[in-house]
Order: sequence, then C-alpha cells, then structure tokens
Amino acid sequence: MTVNDILYFWQNTAFGKLSVNERSLITDENSNTIQLGQGGVLQRTDYISTKYGMRPEDYSAIEAEGGVYWIDILNKAIVAYLQGRVINYGEYTNVQNIINNQISEDIPQIDYDLQNMELLCKCLNDNEQLVFSTKLGCATSLYNRSYNNIISFNNVLYGLEIEIPKETEESEEIEEPKIKAQKLNYLTTD
Repeated sequence: MTVNDILYFWQNTAFGKLSVNERSLITDENSNTIQLGQGGVLQRTDYISTKYGMRPEDYSAIEAEGGVYWIDILNKAIVAYLQGRVINYGEYTNVQNIINNQISEDIPQIDYDLQNMELLCKCLNDNEQLVFSTKLGCATSLYNRSYNNIISFNNVLYGLEIEIPKETEESEEIEEPKIKAQKLNYLTTD
C-alpha cells in the first residue's frame, strides 16, 4: 500500500516501509538543485513494528484520516499507524475485550465511510461490525448487519448482497446473479 509516496508492507508479525529510489536534494552555491542518490530500486526496509502484522490471506488495510488501519487476526487486534506510532486501536478505544471474545476466523474486511468519518471493521462472529469514529477517536457502534462486499461511490458506502444461483443439471440456462445494494451511511437523513 502506498500512502503519501511511502510504500508500506506487512508480514505475519511485522509492518514496515520500503525505501524505493530515495534521492536527496541539495542546493549548490548558485542556487541550483542537485539530486544525490545511487543504488538499486529497493534500497532498504524499515520495520515499524515487529509485533503487529497481517497474514496475506487477511489483507484488510485502508488509509483514512491521516493514518493506516488494518486487522491483525493473529494478535486479535485492529491496528492503526497514526502520527508515526503503531497502536492497538481496540485497546485505545476500549473495545479490546469484544475483539478478544468475538474475533472471527473469516477473512476480515475494513472500510472507511468518508461522509461520516467512520471506520467499519468486519472481523467479529455473527457478521457483526465494529464501528469507530476517526474524528472522535472512539468506538461508536456495533452493527449486527454485515455485507459480503462494500463499495464506495461518490463518497457513500453501499453494502452489496450478491446471490449467485446454484447450477442444476436440468437447466441449460445460466441465471444471472441477484445483487441488492443498501446505502450504509447510517447517520445521514437524505
């Protein structure tokens, strides 16, 4: 994931950034800018955390409100990288007990509702979603309705229910999937 021209990476129990084609600019005595730097494309890796990471099959990272958020199933944590620090966002927002007791082994999903400045984390049993206000820095809701897919269109989140028909041997016709969309901006009135 690239955020503000910084390339971040995850391993099962690590998170860091890659230095790609780094160059330094200096000014000579005639006020000309000179670019210094030499080497390969990937010059070094900097580990930011060797505790929190993310398994490849659980990829669920998102950029929102000046930070990077992800779900670490191995550590049972919703993690945030904010202002140069990695924090367990569940502990920070006092919902870590819910996460510890209800975390699901299903593939997690994390989305951001730009209109309401909310982080939606689908990582609990029974299709429940934890919701955090990034503006207030706290947990705000526990939604008991979850969707398989969430898309953003014009800064509005929509939950999609996709019903794929089962194939039968008797029928040679292929049925089209049925798709229902539900606006997820719960706090809006329009």
